[in-house]
Amino acid sequence: MGLIKKLKVLNTIEKRYLQQSRIAVIKRIFGLRNQQTPINHAVKILCTGVCLFFFLLLIRSNIMGFPKVYLHPSSDLVLQKLCAGFYDLIYVLVITAFFLIMLLPIRKNQKAQRLLYFIYLGTALLSLIIAFLNIKAVEMLGRPFNYQWLYYSDFLAGPDVKNVILSNVSWKLLLGTFTLIIALLFVSSFLNCGINFLLRKNNLKNAILIALIVLLFIYLPLANRYISRKQWEYSKLENPVISFLQSIIVSNKSPFLFTMKTQIGSEDFQLSGYRPLESSSIQNSRNSKIKNIIIFVLESVPTEYIEAYGGSYPVTPELNKYIKQSALFENIYAHAPATNYSLVSILCSIYPWIKYFSITREGPEINLPSLSTELKKHGFRTAFLNSADNRFQDTDEFLSHHHFDKIDDHATLNCKRQKFISSTEGWPFMDGYDDECIVDSFINWVSENPKQPFFAVLWTMMTHFPYFSIGKEINFGARNENLNRYLNALSHADKVLGKLLRWLENQNLIDSTLVVIVGDHGEAFGRHGHWVHATNLYEEGVHVPLIMINRMLFSGEEYSTIGGLIDIAPTIMDMLNFPLPEKWQGRSLFSNNRVNRVYFFAPWSNYLFGFRQDNYKFIFDASNNKYEIYDLDKDSQETRNLTEQLPDFVKDGTQRLAAWVQFQNKLLNDLMLTKPE
Repeated sequence: MGLIKKLKVLNTIEKRYLQQSRIAVIKRIFGLRNQQTPINHAVKILCTGVCLFFFLLLIRSNIMGFPKVYLHPSSDLVLQKLCAGFYDLIYVLVITAFFLIMLLPIRKNQKAQRLLYFIYLGTALLSLIIAFLNIKAVEMLGRPFNYQWLYYSDFLAGPDVKNVILSNVSWKLLLGTFTLIIALLFVSSFLNCGINFLLRKNNLKNAILIALIVLLFIYLPLANRYISRKQWEYSKLENPVISFLQSIIVSNKSPFLFTMKTQIGSEDFQLSGYRPLESSSIQNSRNSKIKNIIIFVLESVPTEYIEAYGGSYPVTPELNKYIKQSALFENIYAHAPATNYSLVSILCSIYPWIKYFSITREGPEINLPSLSTELKKHGFRTAFLNSADNRFQDTDEFLSHHHFDKIDDHATLNCKRQKFISSTEGWPFMDGYDDECIVDSFINWVSENPKQPFFAVLWTMMTHFPYFSIGKEINFGARNENLNRYLNALSHADKVLGKLLRWLENQNLIDSTLVVIVGDHGEAFGRHGHWVHATNLYEEGVHVPLIMINRMLFSGEEYSTIGGLIDIAPTIMDMLNFPLPEKWQGRSLFSNNRVNRVYFFAPWSNYLFGFRQDNYKFIFDASNNKYEIYDLDKDSQETRNLTEQLPDFVKDGTQRLAAWVQFQNKLLNDLMLTKPE
């Protein structure tokens, strides 16, 4: 019995020893030590930094679209992947150096060092999560998320960014994020354990430090030179954290276009009150029967999805029925690919403020005459009906200064049709109604006083991202799911338009009503690496349809006139034979004094400026000092940049853009300071 007891005691002692050994191994793996042994937090920070850079390299490779090395083994591919992480390494070096310097004054205080290490670890994990989410940001926005986009989205309260975020949140994304976090923690812990083991050998300590310094001195100039030679897009290389911080710093700085000297005059965009009298080609005697005006705005619709413009999807059959009773304008442009900018241009016939600021938000009471205020003077009833939320960017406040008798949005529409509810306390302005509701509201409003002339703006919303549909979704054979859902929304908008036009016919109002169908801006579905809108100035983003329906005036004419949204109000006034307000910049599309040129810009991704002149499209990226010129007659998809073949056009185009932005900003700055009458 005594022997058995001794064996049991020995067995218990052995188990405890093994357990303590396992605990010791685990502590060693995670860089933990006994209280008596000081932890080298500088090494832990360095190991975490090295691992962070490694994971950022993997993410950058995904953004750049590099193939897997094991599928395409080559030294050049490995070099590309390494060099693509140049800006990520700069970021890692900066934050790592900062924290290492912070360790110096507390090198004898283990608790303070431990706290500083955990702060660094949190910074590294947050940087990793941001980099992972940046994959989608670059895909959707064309660049990392920046301060200008934060403003554009009404500080994440608006529909664009919120919908982009929510539509891409999935279990796969969450699992990927969680996996990256766990992987960084484990890999950095194992690396820390290995480095500490090597550092115990005194002859290796200096060798490791020298090797790291030598690698940095080789890598940095090599990667920088390689990137310059490859001419990769900077937007795909820049670190998202640095990019966002830089966007805050430069948010109030302007490109050189705002200050450079230019010999170009202001004839293209001068105010009506400072221009010579203009003649019109339209027959005014035929216009006397026009008593009513409707502007039907197709939200986020470019020309390419309208069948009358050559669209390949059968989504506008109702509009097709009226094409022989209409005038179609082939070359009309939004001046900025954003709804509120287009709203101001359509109503007030003025180019946008050349800033990422919105007039409706920063100066809703701006002293500008509008189409509604002018028609109100001539006895028109006025209405603005929106399927979405007028509170976004203070649209409701802006409209309140423009003499609308009736202003409705999703909150005030008395409609029993489908409502799309997606707002929360933190994400307001997201709800909307079936677009048919605004037609119902319009019919009820006109029926109250059918004999008085009316002017109404009907603004749809279902074609806005994330694209809403009614009933079972039709398969139009689109190249991706988002586009197919968008086409369903556009098909419904076409049905709503058909209902409106048939009602006008039944009420014998079709001949006395001018119906203007226009897109407020375009929408991108992957072409040029862009999605949704506000990120580029290519045709899919700014080239919009403009069709005017009235069988007493038109019989299917097509006009190649180059114009923009600022020309809609003057064209309507011309057709009604009313004078233009002095502060309008647009011209009638039937004016004999037109200049075949129109300007546009987009400040929310890179600072982009451009214009259309004859068959040429000119784009200048002021953020990267990059020029693009396209011959749209020969290259409608904008794939062949003609900059090198047209050096004189580059010089002239830059001068023209400088003249426009300088004139426009001075004009808007003055107007924003002027109190309304």
